[in-house]
Amino acid sequence: MEPIYLESDEEITSIIDKIKANSSGKLAVVIPKNSTILQSLVNLKLLAREAKSSGKEITLISTNKIAAKLASQVGLSVYPSLGTLGQPSANSDIPSPEVVTLPDGTKVNRYNPDKSEAVIQQTPPSPPDAAPTEPTQSSAVSAEQSSEEKPEPPESPSNSETGSSENVPVSSLPPIIARGRTQKTRFEFKLPLRSLLAALAILLFGLVILFLFLPKATVTLTFPAKEIDKTVVLQARTIPDGKETTITGSLLASSQQSTQQFAATGKKDVGTKSSGTISARNCEDSNPHSLSAGSKVVGSGKTFLTNNAVTIPAGTFSGGGSVCTSSSVNIAITAEQAGEGYNLSNATFTFAGLSSRISGVGSTSGGTTKVVTVLSQEDVDAAVEKLKVQLTDLATADLTEKAAGQAIIEGGLNVAVKKQETDKAVGAETESANLTIEVEVTTIAYVPEELQRKVEQALSAELEETEQLIIPEDSQPSISFKEFSEDKTVMTLEVAAKGFAAPMIDKKEVARKINNLTSESAEEILKSEYGASEVSVQINPNWWLKRLPMLSGAISIEYGFVRQSNGESTDEISGT
Repeated sequence: MEPIYLESDEEITSIIDKIKANSSGKLAVVIPKNSTILQSLVNLKLLAREAKSSGKEITLISTNKIAAKLASQVGLSVYPSLGTLGQPSANSDIPSPEVVTLPDGTKVNRYNPDKSEAVIQQTPPSPPDAAPTEPTQSSAVSAEQSSEEKPEPPESPSNSETGSSENVPVSSLPPIIARGRTQKTRFEFKLPLRSLLAALAILLFGLVILFLFLPKATVTLTFPAKEIDKTVVLQARTIPDGKETTITGSLLASSQQSTQQFAATGKKDVGTKSSGTISARNCEDSNPHSLSAGSKVVGSGKTFLTNNAVTIPAGTFSGGGSVCTSSSVNIAITAEQAGEGYNLSNATFTFAGLSSRISGVGSTSGGTTKVVTVLSQEDVDAAVEKLKVQLTDLATADLTEKAAGQAIIEGGLNVAVKKQETDKAVGAETESANLTIEVEVTTIAYVPEELQRKVEQALSAELEETEQLIIPEDSQPSISFKEFSEDKTVMTLEVAAKGFAAPMIDKKEVARKINNLTSESAEEILKSEYGASEVSVQINPNWWLKRLPMLSGAISIEYGFVRQSNGESTDEISGT
């Protein structure tokens, strides 16, 4: 007899495969001690069935006494070891279960474990060379009967010790019992008419739900939009007056002061001034001409000043007035500015405010050139403007922070210079100077949302009852500052706004109007009744649906607008 060794966790299917794969007609299946294969009567029945179908003699090798009892029910022999093969099996002397009839007529097979163990222990060992003992007829009958029965727990367990099988009453049956199995009946599948109708109703209901709720549709509409341009004049007042053109304003102020050094770039010649004497006479008329001290005399493009007051005598003429015979007078002059360029030789001089025929001739000398850097007025003005801009920026940032969500328009800043000082006088010889400025910036902040509402109200006044106002994101109003009131409590703004007048659309109404229609019918209605210029219908799933969903809630309506100027459509604008 050829042994087959099993693993402790081996399944019944694997054992049957090993039995089929072995060509020997007699097999000894060695079962480990901790294997669970013998704890199931079903597994033992499968082994017995395989032995019968394959025509092989299968013997189990196990020391498990319970397994030996279960194996006896299916007609399998059990030996404690391979060395005991050929001796009486461990379950050969186990008595057949006693059949007891319960009061309700049910047959119960009763087993006595203590008695069975005693029988096994009293079984004398057989000689080693003896042939294996075949199961007795009674055992075979008992096994065949037991294979048809399934053990069930007793109806009323007993707390007393179980006695011998002959004298124990029915009420004190031991824990291991088995009811007689009733005759098997062939199972035939029969579906009652009521169940069939219920299944059809459920299927129909599911199809209806699927048809109603699965379909979805998206309808995109495009409408022409008429452009509206309007300029609105609004006043931001610190004290509201309730007018339509008034928005609430808050008076804000910020003072900033700073001292900054700046460079001097002015140039000045501090050399000596040229001076001299000229001889002047009047060849213009017969009237004397008086000159005060400091009168301007120009020669060779250079300006000189008279040192003293002087009178040029009246002119005299001969030859019928064609020849000037006037006497001359000497006049001392000094250059207006220093410089070598005022040194003139035998130059002709004219007097400011007099005819060029009243002139003088002379030379000047002694002028020298020495140029130094001085503080000019231009230097001061440039420094003031630069520092003023810096302080205004600081004040604007401060005002923005104080506004706290309100808006400040850049052109609406009132900048006043409260203090302006330089540490050097204009014309002073210097390379740099320090400028100190204090500015005060005031403005009126406003709420941008309130301004936007006023603009929308002004634009909406141009709409008809069936139109709505559309303001694209790229078409925000342009705000410009106009003026402050004298007391700086009112700021006037000019707002250039632009919007579009488009047809008013009720999405739910449109969806109800076109539900359960074909795409062509829906497009015709939307163009004729709502004035849509373009219609796009997308149905999902589109491979079997040819109509829009029956439920209007499953139809999504989206729409946009096209700019229309002078009756012609241009680019698209944002929709809803």
